[in-house]
Amino acid sequence: LLLKRSSGGQETLPLTARYYQTLTSVESGSANATATLNLTYQ
Repeated sequence: LLLKRSSGGQETLPLTARYYQTLTSVESGSANATATLNLTYQ
């Protein structure tokens, strides 16, 4: 993921996510998720 040089403040990162069917039968319900993003500044 390449980001442009920032002048500081809040940034928007173009991230996406998908859900994949892993069972034969799928039912409706909650689809909660979390993500952890670690950035290294150089």
